[in-house]
Amino acid sequence: KVQKIGPTAGKQSSHSHVYSPFILDRLESGSTYEVFIEPVNEHGIGQPSSRQVFRTTSKSLEAALDQVSEHHYDQAQCCEKSGVRPQCLSLCSYNASSFQIDRLVDGGCQDDFSKIVRCATGGRDHLPCCAKRGVAKECQPLCQAVHQQSSGAELAACLPALGQIFQCYEEGTASLPPPVRDLKAISVSDDKVFLAWKAGDVGKTAHYEVFYRQTTNLEEDTEVFNSDKQVNSKMPFVKIAGLETGKMYRFFVVARNDKGTSLPSSIVTLNVSSAAYNTNQKNGATSPPHQLELDSRSSTWLEFTW
Repeated sequence: KVQKIGPTAGKQSSHSHVYSPFILDRLESGSTYEVFIEPVNEHGIGQPSSRQVFRTTSKSLEAALDQVSEHHYDQAQCCEKSGVRPQCLSLCSYNASSFQIDRLVDGGCQDDFSKIVRCATGGRDHLPCCAKRGVAKECQPLCQAVHQQSSGAELAACLPALGQIFQCYEEGTASLPPPVRDLKAISVSDDKVFLAWKAGDVGKTAHYEVFYRQTTNLEEDTEVFNSDKQVNSKMPFVKIAGLETGKMYRFFVVARNDKGTSLPSSIVTLNVSSAAYNTNQKNGATSPPHQLELDSRSSTWLEFTW
């Protein structure tokens, strides 16, 4: 049963013969509703559930969501380039139905799940949205494009939460800044570096946050994105001084606006030394793989993920 509450409250309406999960549609935007469930069997009506009060999104947010398809980021194209199989490409849409999502398990698309998740996030950090929507903590790594056995975000266990997670993907694509690209060192001297990168959608980015720290040989995989220093920049470049000459540093960049952040950029690792920079440059070196783990095994093979 559902009823609009407030100054323009209407009559209570009911929906019969429904099962979980159930979608309430044809509601008014920017309105408050009260909902509860009553169980029914051949003997009559049982005790009602607790009552949930919620407010539908405003037209302004709906308008933003309508613009997702016009955003420069193309989720379907990402899936195609990532090698998602043709029979699973229908899942590369924020409008995928619950029936289509069920195909992840029943339709043989499990092996493509990690690719679909990475493309759906669009390089944005959807964790705050997922936490607000009540996504279980063990499934929240999916909101940051992390799908590994060690994270606890297993497909079968998180299937009931995929509706909320995909909703966060859609909202985040409309409002969060995209990740920066091509982070690189333009110049390095004995105590400073000059970094530059390519911006995503400048209109969605308020500023950039550059994180860095001195590295050691004792680091573990989980510490790759840890940092103890930060500088901000409104432009897609920054000069960082006061570094220790001859030491190794790691740098990465996050884009931010008033709605949240992107996921981190790739990592640049530098020896802060003009001599090293002038004699040992590596053009286009990738970030170090992290979270390497053994996923499954048999007597003749081992399967690793990272």
